[in-house]
Amino acid sequence: MSIKIKLVILAVLAVAAIIFGILNAANHSNSSGPSPATTTSNTTSTNPPTFTGESSLTDIGITSEQLTNMEQALQQYLNANNITPSNIGFGSLQKMPLDNTQSTPVWTVQFVVSIDGTAKYRATMKYFNITGVRLYLYDPTSNKLLYDSQNIGDAGGVQ
Repeated sequence: MSIKIKLVILAVLAVAAIIFGILNAANHSNSSGPSPATTTSNTTSTNPPTFTGESSLTDIGITSEQLTNMEQALQQYLNANNITPSNIGFGSLQKMPLDNTQSTPVWTVQFVVSIDGTAKYRATMKYFNITGVRLYLYDPTSNKLLYDSQNIGDAGGVQ
């Protein structure tokens, strides 16, 4: 294969990667962290919430599919508790060591979930394969487990 053909293939792949990055950024809000909001967590809006601070999650290797599944798990908790926020923020990330004791390697990240800038939850998300997640939400004061999403996405994960 000639060098010109290799360069053309390389250029096509680079353009595809740039387009994928733009599309991924358009699908998710990627601001640097949670921003305080003035609305309450019991608004009557039917609009989906705005997510902030997601870039800090993708920066540590969480895929867009895992992020979508984590948002779905969080939305299930909010719906079950009649909470309809306008803003959900993620901050104070701490990536934990890889867990090789499971049948599938499991990574863990701990972070704070902020609902409309006021209600805060301590969160632990275990992520595995390319889409799999399991989200745990804790009361920040008592450390009581409030929610366990169970495994969402790829088979395997946390037993």
